[in-house]
Amino acid sequence: KKDEKKDVKKKEKDKEVEDEPYRARSNPQTFLDENLEKLRKFAKIKKDSKADKFLKKNPELVHEASEGFLITYAVDRAVEGAGKPELARLSRRCLMIHNLVQSCSQQNVSPIIGVERFYAKIASNEQLIESYKVELNKQVKELMERIEQRRVERIAELQDIPDEYDEDEKAPLGPGGLDPTDVLNSLPKEMQDAFINQDVEGLKNALSEMDKDMAEYQMRRCIDAGLWVQPESDGDDDDNDGANNNNQQNVEVQEVQNVQEPPKEIRKEPKIDEVD
Repeated sequence: KKDEKKDVKKKEKDKEVEDEPYRARSNPQTFLDENLEKLRKFAKIKKDSKADKFLKKNPELVHEASEGFLITYAVDRAVEGAGKPELARLSRRCLMIHNLVQSCSQQNVSPIIGVERFYAKIASNEQLIESYKVELNKQVKELMERIEQRRVERIAELQDIPDEYDEDEKAPLGPGGLDPTDVLNSLPKEMQDAFINQDVEGLKNALSEMDKDMAEYQMRRCIDAGLWVQPESDGDDDDNDGANNNNQQNVEVQEVQNVQEPPKEIRKEPKIDEVD
């Protein structure tokens, strides 16, 4: 009785599937996550007859995402130096799926039904078998040409990537003749972060924790490198003399308010793990 119930449920399910029109059945990424292992196994099958049997057992692989995966994988392998036999095999597997996708779409049926119909129709006519083989070989040749073209483009794209620290893009020297890149990279980390983030308060805090002579030394180097500019005199020398004498130890904090934005060539990008 249990077997009879199973048969009835299976027939009902098959009837539902048969009535279901062809459509993309899931998000491509979700589909690949669920079927990637099967696709890789399918891609490695060398004989067409075994590949046909594999698709009959796994008709759910007949999906546009399978085509995309196989063609991308073929280009990847071409860039890695794979030989023509392997690329021809991957092309055939991709095109087998492509032809089945087209057939199911034209018949407006699900792959579970469409795959069986496709192979049944071909098997019933010897001329159709030969015609299909000739057409498939033609498609494979055309696809391999496209793979080779994409391989060349990929390699060219990789070669066109500029060096990250190209001499032509190096930041210009500051007014005192110092290289801003070298100076910025040699500063204590707290000062580096303050300049990069344009954090005046952070720079004040970093300087206040230093020895006075060291703070003035570091600031002088920053001036000479053009990382920040001293404030211009307002002309009230008499009024400022007393203030300068009383606040000599805080000169570095006053001048910090004129921090210059680091040249774009030396601005550091945040690390991935530092991004909120």
